[in-house]
Amino acid sequence: MKIEVRRPEVLRWIMLSAIVALFAMTLMAAIDLMARSTVPAVILALFAATIGWFGQALFFTKARAVIFEDGRLYDDSGVEICHVDDVSELEKGLHLFKPSSGFVLKLKTKQQIAWSPGLWWRIGHRVGVGGATPGRRAKAMADAIMMYQGAEATEKAVAEIQAKMKQRKKG
Repeated sequence: MKIEVRRPEVLRWIMLSAIVALFAMTLMAAIDLMARSTVPAVILALFAATIGWFGQALFFTKARAVIFEDGRLYDDSGVEICHVDDVSELEKGLHLFKPSSGFVLKLKTKQQIAWSPGLWWRIGHRVGVGGATPGRRAKAMADAIMMYQGAEATEKAVAEIQAKMKQRKKG
């Protein structure tokens, strides 16, 4: 089963427009302050640089969708986000630190920091999926991950029971 959560391209351009506008306003405020006070101007310039960096990351990102297939969660640029075997818990709810219209996976092992703006992020033991994605598709993906984990756990339990039955027959 393959489930894909795709970020609408129009949302990407809306986010980029907002970031460019915020970058321009912050930079203009920093330039205006430069004559009167240096420290606030430098702080605003650093903030503008951070906004510009985020905009550049969003502009050059190759990923457009997150895909769940065969127990793997990856984006359409080929970056593997995580494997379901490594997931210890799935969180979806209103009052969680999670992407809007998305969910958070808690992992058993610590992973490298990575992200694709508006699609997913990974920090330590947590993976967030969602942001600028349709909520129904993200909910369907979360449900599919939970079902996959349940089916996998059932298969393991059946295999253990079968192994015990074989041992009893031999003994």
